[in-house]
Amino acid sequence: MLLMIVKCTKSYEDLRTYNNMLHPTFKEACKAHGLFNDDNEWYNAFDEVARWATSEQLRHLFVTMLIYCEVGDEPTFFEKVWQLLADDIQYNMRKTLNLPSYQMPINEIRDHLLDKLSILFNKCDSNIRDYNLPLKTNSAGSSYGNRYIEEELSYNFNALLSEAQNLHMKLNEQQLYAFNTIVHIVLSNISGFFFLSGYGGTRNTFLWNTIVTHLRAQKRIVFVASSGVASLLLSGGRTTHSRFKIPCEMDETSICDIKEVQSLPS
Repeated sequence: MLLMIVKCTKSYEDLRTYNNMLHPTFKEACKAHGLFNDDNEWYNAFDEVARWATSEQLRHLFVTMLIYCEVGDEPTFFEKVWQLLADDIQYNMRKTLNLPSYQMPINEIRDHLLDKLSILFNKCDSNIRDYNLPLKTNSAGSSYGNRYIEEELSYNFNALLSEAQNLHMKLNEQQLYAFNTIVHIVLSNISGFFFLSGYGGTRNTFLWNTIVTHLRAQKRIVFVASSGVASLLLSGGRTTHSRFKIPCEMDETSICDIKEVQSLPS
């Protein structure tokens, strides 16, 4: 189309230039020339489907429209509908983390959405980078994607502080000694290894939960357990084999299934 209307061109840059402005792509140059119709027909079609479709279905529709339809302004289309496309992401993350009140930052929701769209584009032998959509705000090595850290830092710290003070008041003399010793080591960034021994009914779990609550109130990241029973007894507990993907049935070839690009190693 540009070759038909741009006169005396000598280079690709000439084709992409309009009113003395060099546009980054031929599509942008076409839009500047007014060669595209508006995208209202695609907006209307999407809005009609959005009345009944799930977010997953809308993501498929969005990708299909960008690949097979003549959407003129992909970034504007994305900004118009991204909240509908991402409507289920926070809900699913809360279920995954078992944290009903977890609030995902907006930029993290958008990044998760872009990841999901990228997968759909790949399934269609296409690439999300070809459609001028926004870039993710965080790299794989930053806080985005490391929901294990986000999970531990998403607590209501004021509520935790109040709860920690209440639990601390109920410790007996021996529990208080263990509490002070362990917490001092942790907050002083000193390495330590402790074994807490006690018969059933001596409130070992109560002591551990007091320590956990106190440390989380100090915005410290805590921690994993070795067994399913222990993880259920401890507040926010996780087993080591589930958190670090340690195989339950071990042989000479067993390894932890942690990919290099995942956030678990950090």
